[in-house]
Amino acid sequence: MTGRAMQQTHRLIWGAAAGVTLTSVLVLLLARRPGPNLIQNGGYEEGLKSWGRYVHRSHGARAEFHAENVRGANGRVAKISATQPALYDSVEFSQGSIAVQAGHKYRLSFRARSTVRQPIRVQIIPNAPPWTFYGFRVSTEIIPRWKVYRFTGRTMLTGDDGKVMFQFGGVMGDIWIDDVVFQDQGEG
Repeated sequence: MTGRAMQQTHRLIWGAAAGVTLTSVLVLLLARRPGPNLIQNGGYEEGLKSWGRYVHRSHGARAEFHAENVRGANGRVAKISATQPALYDSVEFSQGSIAVQAGHKYRLSFRARSTVRQPIRVQIIPNAPPWTFYGFRVSTEIIPRWKVYRFTGRTMLTGDDGKVMFQFGGVMGDIWIDDVVFQDQGEG
């Protein structure tokens, strides 16, 4: 083989290998691409539309729910004020009728801040009794400055009535929540 023929052969081999590598990378990126946001009105531009609220008054809890413009936020945010603390899960802020698939990974992200350190739990449960646990549950603490919280979890059951539920209420104070995104990342 002449020098020129070898160069052309190497270019062909290199080009084919690069094409396979590029195709593999694209397939991996597309396979891991999250689905659309399953939350409606996650930026609260329509007030608290699509969001449910519940306070366990039997626990002694009291809370107020509003949508408002807040300095440091992009537009409106949800504001939840625990005015009478009780158990850590006495105040619920949720959105339901979300379909989830067993064995799928889901990604939840939201921005939040609070007036005091506020323990919070976010989980996916059915939107009606018997309140079976679907498998995605995370706990964290909201702090007194804006922060983006990101979590990934896997569901164990399939249902078309899932509810993304924020639970707190063990500490008196305000929490602001914004930019809620819940996405199906597929099997894996």
